[in-house]
Amino acid sequence: LMSLSLEGGKEPDGILSKTIDRAVDIGVVVVYAAGNNGPDENSVGGSARKAITVGAVDKYKNLAHFSSRGPVVFYEKEGSAKKVMMKPDILAPGVSIDAVSNVVNRNEIISSFTGTSMAAPHISGVVALIKQNNPLLTPLQIKTILKNSAERLSNYKLNEQGSGLVNAKEALKEKGNIGVNLYEIYKLDNYENTYIIKGAIEGNNFEHYNLDVAEVTDSSFSQEHNWRKLVSKNSLPSDEILGEASLRVGDNLIRLRVFDKEGNFFDDY
Repeated sequence: LMSLSLEGGKEPDGILSKTIDRAVDIGVVVVYAAGNNGPDENSVGGSARKAITVGAVDKYKNLAHFSSRGPVVFYEKEGSAKKVMMKPDILAPGVSIDAVSNVVNRNEIISSFTGTSMAAPHISGVVALIKQNNPLLTPLQIKTILKNSAERLSNYKLNEQGSGLVNAKEALKEKGNIGVNLYEIYKLDNYENTYIIKGAIEGNNFEHYNLDVAEVTDSSFSQEHNWRKLVSKNSLPSDEILGEASLRVGDNLIRLRVFDKEGNFFDDY
């Protein structure tokens, strides 16, 4: 388990982000502070695809004004198609957090700190508890547990809260037999309104997955969306490409929904 609070990491294809993704590939769960550059959009620092990127709330479940927002907008190279990825992944307490700031004559000095650097360790602690419960879980399965058990905050958009506020009690109830991660979406060159959707799915209990779209004016969880199915497949993707779809002009919310053999489903957006 790595808990990181670093400058940089805004580019998903940058050296830092690629290094983090490689660490996840060998079994390390990486928790990354989203940064304190809010409330502007596209300000998230921890943009590695496979990291768990963490924003901050106060004790009243209000999103911290400084907490960096998504979406992450980036380009593979100059002149290439725009890619969009949704971050942060989840929220945790990060305002006025008491912690040891110094030790004097063996006495701990307690101070109050604020920032997503305070939120990320909360997620790391929950990850440790989940891993203790089931040491065989993969980083992707743990990320899926956290996101699917989180409390959605109705006042905030997807690019502000990710899947919502961490809920440790519910997370520890999850089996975690499926891992789900929607990476990014980008327009296919020379094709009008045709997009590639990339991500990852894993799990021995996999049954099938759907890619759905909702045309929205507000990408929040405060309303019920009318979902339209784009893709349905009963085999795992081998090259991270989940599907290709034609999207209408305007704001589109994409949902990856994966079903296991018992009929349970796991979402990412």
